[in-house]
Amino acid sequence: MNPRPVILVLACCLGLPALHANAEAKTYGGAHVGLLNFEVNDVTFRPWFAGLQTGFQSDSGVGMEVAAATGIIDNESNKTEMSLNYSAQGYLTYSLYDEYDGPRRGQFLLGAGYAVMETSTRAGSTDYPGDQTWDGPALMIRYSEYLPSYPKVNLAASYEHYYLDDQLSVAQFTLGVTYDF
Repeated sequence: MNPRPVILVLACCLGLPALHANAEAKTYGGAHVGLLNFEVNDVTFRPWFAGLQTGFQSDSGVGMEVAAATGIIDNESNKTEMSLNYSAQGYLTYSLYDEYDGPRRGQFLLGAGYAVMETSTRAGSTDYPGDQTWDGPALMIRYSEYLPSYPKVNLAASYEHYYLDDQLSVAQFTLGVTYDF
């Protein structure tokens, strides 16, 4: 087992109490589903995944979030099949609230952090190249809207970009729901 996801989650969890102790903070948790957009050279894979996230956010807008996901639907391109075994992300976040003449409704959340993911690729009838691990810096932007009838529940849509170079681009699009504790 690769220890990087465990270390990532532990490091973020150790930092959460410090943030919570220094300011009035809200705690939230949620679930999401999404589409991973994995582009290698001229080949694109789009496996689906499902995951969970949790975090803290202070009244000043600063926060932390950790998330983990696993693949639910594989994708095939050019006789090669790819699936997501797992992914884990940790972010330092900053939120911008949309406050008009009433309670807070919409929220933009910006995040910068680190992500780890493992994919499984099979070419034709072989397991080549097999499991591959990707890790590196990650950026996130999310918009969430609180439901008027249930002010602690919100729906969210996010875009996260994990890695970009000449031949590889990894991003994900998610839809989810969170609950403010």
